Amino acid sequence: AVGEIDSKCFCIFGMVQHIFTRIDLSTAGRGVELLQRDAVEMPEPIPIKDHEKENRLVNKRLLACALLVIGITCALVGRMYFLQVVQYDYHS
Repeated sequence: AVGEIDSKCFCIFGMVQHIFTRIDLSTAGRGVELLQRDAVEMPEPIPIKDHEKENRLVNKRLLACALLVIGITCALVGRMYFLQVVQYDYHS
């Protein structure tokens, strides 16, 4: 049994050694070339034109989302009331 384990380990070691001896080392320095780039000019930053206008837009969106959440919550509470109170006899 010990001989079988040794032969399996030797076989695995042989496969790994074969893989590493087949690697082409002529492309080893090519990674440095891939990392070097030409200098690129950064585009001009886009200035925020009107802070008040953006503030109003964000507040309108926030209000719309809040109203949507409140509406959905009211619909769920209404449905729960209908099922629990109005149709109590039907579901019991």
